[in-house]
Amino acid sequence: MKSLLENEKEVLKLMKNKSVVLFLDYDGTLVSLADTPKKAVLPGKVKSLLSALAKLPHVKIVIISGRYLNDVKKMAGLQNITYVGNHGLEIEGPDFIYKAEIAPDVKKLLIAMKSELKDKLSIIKGVLVEDKKLAVTLHYRMVNEKDMPQLNAIFNQLLKKPVKNGKLRIWLGKMCYEIRPSIELNKGTAVLRILSKYASDTSVIPICLGDDLTDEDAFMALKNIGITVFVGEKGSSHADYQLKNPDEVFAFLKSVKNMMCGGAYGPHKKSRLP
Repeated sequence: MKSLLENEKEVLKLMKNKSVVLFLDYDGTLVSLADTPKKAVLPGKVKSLLSALAKLPHVKIVIISGRYLNDVKKMAGLQNITYVGNHGLEIEGPDFIYKAEIAPDVKKLLIAMKSELKDKLSIIKGVLVEDKKLAVTLHYRMVNEKDMPQLNAIFNQLLKKPVKNGKLRIWLGKMCYEIRPSIELNKGTAVLRILSKYASDTSVIPICLGDDLTDEDAFMALKNIGITVFVGEKGSSHADYQLKNPDEVFAFLKSVKNMMCGGAYGPHKKSRLP
């Protein structure tokens, strides 16, 4: 991967006379990772910048997160943008609403899994089981490394049957396990679903930034049709470019705003996003 900031000029040229759809992961991309999800508060300067970008006629902001939709909406607190929650299971925006259909028995199974995980893992300090309505996340960031074998043994035993019978699937995230319905929906399908609104508009370019394994689905979906950016110090990725941390993400988004306002390449004259 190439450094985006070192190659910023070439990236901005790709955006010349284009309308931009910015797909932005939340945790680890817009905000630094925190011990618990509730502590990952969007900095005021980032919120102000995203608000300014969202008001531009040729920019569409999409926050695409693994969080429960209502949770990420509350944490970001931005109006007139599109939110993707639960890694693509739910989408809501000014002109877009989608929610995956989950079978009743699978919903009941997720509720049962949440309850059992909380009960069986209560003996391990630092475990956090997050209810995301359409999914369940087990966070182990604060678990002592010596307790991980016991955690994994309990987790695998509880999930063995529902995974084997095809009801649930497990995704790996940063210091967490994602338990989701066994349906083919992810961040990749979400970005393509949103971009389908502009399928006939060649002047629209998607730009996707993310730091997690779950963002790789979006990077692969946008291969050769957009600009993809891995956020992190190191690691393999399908992304084209790399930014080291949320501070560099902020710097890049500032450059995007300056250009889209008429900076380096002048005002846009082509398409206007709805």
